[in-house]
Amino acid sequence: MNDAHWRDDDLIDRLYGLRPADGHLEGCEECGRRWRELEERRGKTLAAPAVPEAFLASQRRAVFGRLRAPERTRAWPLAHGFAAAALLIVAVSINRPAPQAAPMIASSDAQFFSEVFSSISGVEPSAVAPVEGLFEVSR
Repeated sequence: MNDAHWRDDDLIDRLYGLRPADGHLEGCEECGRRWRELEERRGKTLAAPAVPEAFLASQRRAVFGRLRAPERTRAWPLAHGFAAAALLIVAVSINRPAPQAAPMIASSDAQFFSEVFSSISGVEPSAVAPVEGLFEVSR
């Protein structure tokens, strides 16, 4: 490489072993300083934080305690849901109005049937009109 300073990408490549050592970092004061700062930051990042052993032991005890504890049933929320549904059904059925009694017609069966027949016999479907236009229909 020439005497130009290394870019940050060059330093990162060297840090991860992607760039061979060519002596530039030892000879160039500025690049050497940036290299040492980069290695120091990487060391701080990779260093494991000091966690007290007593804290880890208390966490393990809590986990094992939960594993030994009986599993809680989830039946109560389901029972609450069924109870709410039942109350809703009861409330709807109580508030339903009573069915109205059909009005009584004071006419005979013969009169009733003649009225029904006369109303049905006079009504033709709308699709019959075009067909009647094609043929002679006598009434």
